[in-house]
Order: sequence, then C-alpha cells, then structure tokens
Amino acid sequence: MMNIREPQALKGSRWQQHQNRAMTDEESEIIMSNSEAAKKLWSAPPDKKCPYCSADIIFKGIKDKSSGFYKWIPEPCSCPEAQQEYKHKQEREAAARAILNFKESGMSRRHILNTFESFRETPNNREAKQIAQKYVEDFHKLLPTDTITDPGRNGLFITGGVGVGKTHLVSAIANALLAKGYRVICMTMIDLLDRIKKTYDYGEISEGEVLELYETVDLLIIDDLGKERVTEWGSSKIYIIINGRYERLMPTIVTTNYGDDELVNKLTPPNGDRITAEATIDRLCEMCKGIVMSGDSWRSD
Repeated sequence: MMNIREPQALKGSRWQQHQNRAMTDEESEIIMSNSEAAKKLWSAPPDKKCPYCSADIIFKGIKDKSSGFYKWIPEPCSCPEAQQEYKHKQEREAAARAILNFKESGMSRRHILNTFESFRETPNNREAKQIAQKYVEDFHKLLPTDTITDPGRNGLFITGGVGVGKTHLVSAIANALLAKGYRVICMTMIDLLDRIKKTYDYGEISEGEVLELYETVDLLIIDDLGKERVTEWGSSKIYIIINGRYERLMPTIVTTNYGDDELVNKLTPPNGDRITAEATIDRLCEMCKGIVMSGDSWRSD
C-alpha cells in the first residue's frame, strides 16, 4: 500500500541547439513567395519546380529585422507524392530526435528495456504502477506553459526498500516519455555528479552547461538519492540542481531507500552542517507527491 501526499555527447545536442536564440514572430516578418509583397522584393527566392508534378514550389520568407534579410524555406508541394515524401522526412527527423533524446537520457541499456508491460505487478505495487502510468498520460499538463503558469506539485518522490521495483518504474516512465518526444534524463545521483566532474577533466563542455541541462530538461529523474554519502561539493550541486528546477517549475522524480529525516542525514557531508541537505529535501517535498512502495525484493527471486 502507498501514501500519496527532470562531455562530449552533449555537444551538438538538441538541448544545446535550443539555447541558440530563436527568431520569434515579434522579431520577424513572414511572407509567402506567391504574394504580391514578395514580387516587389529584390531578394525573391529562386524558381523551383516540384520533382513529382512540376508545379511551382512556394517558399516561406522569414525576415530578420536586425539584418533586413529574408530566409526562404520551401513549402512541401500539395501533390500526393510530395506529401508522402514530406511525411517520410518528418518521420526520419522524429526518429533522429528520439535517438538523440535516448543518448542524452543517460540510461543504461538495461534500463532502456524497462517498460510498464515488463513491470512485475503485485498487490503491493499495483497502485504505484497506476500512478506512474497516469503520470505519463497527464505529463503535458505538468509542464509550465503560457497557459499553465503553475502546474503545482508535478513531481514524484518514491521511497521503498531495496529491490521493490522503484528503478524499473521510473525508467518505464522515462522510456514512455522519450517515445513521445520529451527530453528526459534518468540517472543515479552518483552518475549525475560524475557527469559534472568530467567537465573539469575534458573541458569539452562546461559545468554551467551541464547544470543548465539538468535544470531545464523536460523531466529529471534522480535514482537512488542518498545511496552514498556526499561531500560538501556534492551536496551543494544537488541543491543547485533541485532548486533550479524548483524555480523553473519543472517536474522532477526522485527514488530513494530512505525517509525524509534519513535522507537529510545521507545528504549531509561528514562533519558538515545539515542546512543544505534540509533545504534540498524541503524543495522536493514542495515539488513532489510522495509514493511509498513496499513488498518483497525482486532480487531475492
């Protein structure tokens, strides 16, 4: 039963590309190449024919107000053959984005195979599975948008003993959302911190860029929070990540073997004070709904 109370592989990623300033409607003018306005331009697009039906290709012109130049983007022809090719192109691009999302997720091959269908359901964990499936179904409502300015407690704080299926359940959530095109990171606390440490050795990507990724990705899942004692550096980085997502209203899921008080102890550095750890847990309690999983360990079978 349960009580219910977001190195090198990142370079060139969708996340990094997303940081480039996008041109908004307020900053640009859009015209079509077959309009009267386009005919008066000296920088009209070149003539181009559809390779299937030989009809004239229509271009969309986007004007950058800072430079005054138009960027011309061809529109797909309306003939059946061109529409089919456009559909295939969209499918290829979606597949490429999905591959990139999976690489960015940080999940191991084993965890990428975890699904709700392969989850070992028992009377003790059935409700947890149902909540997780509902979380995926309603995820679009949990992200802050122009119309959803405060999505409320949009995360999950999952506690339970070793081997009760916490990791399988959250990786099933991650895989279902990745398949829908969302950007998800699902890693252990240790691996999250290790990715930051690698920036000090390789310098291919900065610590700030990694932290920005952790704070802005659609969903961050931290597995096994508190499994190992942290240093003062580690405790500080965990707080920065959690607080960054808190300030941005971004959903976060955490799994742990410990209750609130135990977790504060685990996140307190040896001979350090509890202030940062307590602030981290306070943030999570405000951001997340709690789930307690119980039952026999799967690993004992």
